[in-house]
Order: sequence, then structure tokens, then C-alpha cells
Amino acid sequence: MALEKFEYPATGTVTNSFLPTRNPSFGGAEESQDEGILLEQSSGLQAYIYDEGVDIKTFRRTYARMANSERTSYEAFRDAVGGDKFKFTDYNAAAHTVTFAEFTRAFTQSPGTRWTWTITMRKEL
Repeated sequence: MALEKFEYPATGTVTNSFLPTRNPSFGGAEESQDEGILLEQSSGLQAYIYDEGVDIKTFRRTYARMANSERTSYEAFRDAVGGDKFKFTDYNAAAHTVTFAEFTRAFTQSPGTRWTWTITMRKEL
């Protein structure tokens, strides 16, 4: 199992990266997929299904008890990326072009100078 990594920009020469020293918590490595199928119901209770939406895969990673230096590195990466696309390589060494899905940063301090935070990314399929 490879360590995950985050590189910016998504293509070309990497100018900024976040390379955690360990993978996310086992329970904090979720993935989900919205198939972009829209369902509406008429007043006559007829269901209408439209396959015209955007297919989106969501990656959610929770990094627990990370050192203060890794938090600083992650924040510098977020500042550099903003709303742009970047390359996320998961623990199976599969590369994905993603954007951040949430723009609120929340950090929870653990005993000592350790931090826990969650990263949510989205990929259009």
C-alpha cells in the first residue's frame, strides 16, 4: 500500500505538494459516487428519471494525529491550490484529477502538538 499524495497543478510540472507521512485513518478513507441520475415525481405520483446529471466521485480522507509541521504543509498546499484542480494519488497508487469539495478548514488538536482534519475532494467522471 502506497502513501497518498497531493500534487499541484494536476498536469505539468509540480509546483506544490502535500505528502503526508502516513495514510488516513482506516475509518476515515471513504469514497462515494453520485451517478448524476435525477428523480422527480409529478403531482399525479408519476416518477420521472433523468440521466442528465454530472457523475461525481467524492473522496473523503481523515488524517489523525498529524504533526504540526504536516498541518503547516497542508495549509500551504490549500493556499496554493485554492479552487483549482490538482492530482490526488490514493493508497492504491491510482491518480485522480480532483478539486476540493469543501472550503472550510477545521482542525482538532490531539494531546501534544498533534492535529486531526478531514479533506473532502470531488472528481467529475
